[in-house]
Amino acid sequence: MSTASLYVFAYLLMNLTQQTMWYCAFSRLFPAKLPPRFYYPLVLALNAVACFLTYAPLSGNTALRLVISNTYFVFFMLLLHRGNLLRKLLAVLGIFLTMVLTELTTLLLAPMASAQIQNRDFCHLELIPFYILFLLAQALYLVIMVYAFRLLDKKGENRVSDRSRFYYVLLPINQFVLLSIWYYYYIFTSVDPFTPKKFLIVLVVLIFSILTDILLFRLISRTAENAELHARNELMEEQIAVKAKYYQLMAQSYSNMRQMRHDIANHICTIHAMLQSGEKEAAQKYVAELEKTTAVRSLLSDCQNTAVDAFLRERMENLSAQGITLSLDIHLPPYCFVSDVDLITALGNLLDNAADACQQIPHSYIALKASLSDGFLHIETENPYRPDSSKKERRISYMERGTGIRILKSLAGKYNGSFVSRENDGIYNTTLILKESLPHD
Repeated sequence: MSTASLYVFAYLLMNLTQQTMWYCAFSRLFPAKLPPRFYYPLVLALNAVACFLTYAPLSGNTALRLVISNTYFVFFMLLLHRGNLLRKLLAVLGIFLTMVLTELTTLLLAPMASAQIQNRDFCHLELIPFYILFLLAQALYLVIMVYAFRLLDKKGENRVSDRSRFYYVLLPINQFVLLSIWYYYYIFTSVDPFTPKKFLIVLVVLIFSILTDILLFRLISRTAENAELHARNELMEEQIAVKAKYYQLMAQSYSNMRQMRHDIANHICTIHAMLQSGEKEAAQKYVAELEKTTAVRSLLSDCQNTAVDAFLRERMENLSAQGITLSLDIHLPPYCFVSDVDLITALGNLLDNAADACQQIPHSYIALKASLSDGFLHIETENPYRPDSSKKERRISYMERGTGIRILKSLAGKYNGSFVSRENDGIYNTTLILKESLPHD
């Protein structure tokens, strides 16, 4: 093998290693569809084909080489890994960004070697340490990218909808395409390929683009958080209103009970007199009439939590006005490990989602069950829905629909529980389980 062939082989080996590093970084964010014994040999084979195509048939056409090689890379990257498509596209964009940063870093540290590579002049011994430097810089930026994506996913807590993520991805992709074209023609097609001034301009533009993307992502995340807080505040305001109404009812009931105490002695004397006179049937009839007029029976007799009792009474009236029957099976003590605010938030979102789903359905109903046992709070709903229903309008004008689901999942995470929804033959069921935290948890 000639010396020139060895230099070309070293260049191709550098490209093969770099592309394999991309797949390894991507697999840290999204699990591969194949087991490792098949995944890595396939990745090496795909990258070997890509290196051959970019060096031999496409070497004379830079624009075509960039388009085909990047498309080839993106296609197999998305195909071989599981995960949300929009998140995978964002991760691919992050890898492209590491490529640009690596090019800029090596251009700053070794401008002559960078120019030789761009001019396809590989027959230089000093390029071997350049390749090592290039791969080290690429590895560093890939590690930073993987850490940044994991940190963003952890802080995001799924508050940002898929549509918002898609809108967010469009701007960085557009930036990358435009910057790549500008970078190539600005640096490598002029007579003087590299000057400190040119490098500074490219660096400033790149930093500005990255900061713009970060600020945009933070804006989207803040908007989602504000939408969730707005929904929570609405529920809290509703809770305060119904609790005030509940206290009014309690005060009225207490007044009625005081009035009834004045009459209870007369009722007892009357019944006692009837029984002494042998008028048993008359006494039974009198007791029956007395129960109808004075007995106070709660619709939520097993719900001892005043906030929940008040909230569900008010919600039952509202749903009844909409033609929706609310049946309740509530077994709750006065206090439990779940705060009243979180209880109302959970019940409010579950009922809101159920009411939206069964609107305009004849004889629609919502069945709500809640019980506390063995340190677990179980809340279940059942309601009919239309599988072919058209897209509903947003409950709040500036909020994407689905905020209620995200709030329920957030509550499940807060209490180490779970939230599950199921659809079956026109019936929609949801189950929210919240777990009491033990001292050793």
